[in-house]
Amino acid sequence: MELPNKKYKVIYADPPWKYGNWGKANPKSRPNSKVYPMPYNTMNITEIKSLPIKSLAENNCELYLWTTQKYLPIAFQIIEFWEFKYCQTLIWCKKPRRYASVVEEIHIRHTKARTSIVHNVQFSYSR
Repeated sequence: MELPNKKYKVIYADPPWKYGNWGKANPKSRPNSKVYPMPYNTMNITEIKSLPIKSLAENNCELYLWTTQKYLPIAFQIIEFWEFKYCQTLIWCKKPRRYASVVEEIHIRHTKARTSIVHNVQFSYSR
């Protein structure tokens, strides 16, 4: 995929982290469960690090990187490699489907700027 030759003030990165298959379940508790391959191509850590984020970012660029608990420590290493500084962690609480509990996804806010203005936003989630 060829990217435009320009720089951005805000980059939202949602890399296709490698998770394996969908539908993994304990065969003893769910003997009829099926395992499906991911419906999209995934990237390993080296491939994600090699994304051209450095060359796409303006000097005062803000980066919002989506991750999950599994990759949270690695996400911090990646943003450091991309030459961003940690600013804030945002949690997205998704409304559960059927009987599942609340699903939380993590967005980490980073900046290339020396200082950053952070607005405190309060919210609540109720079922």
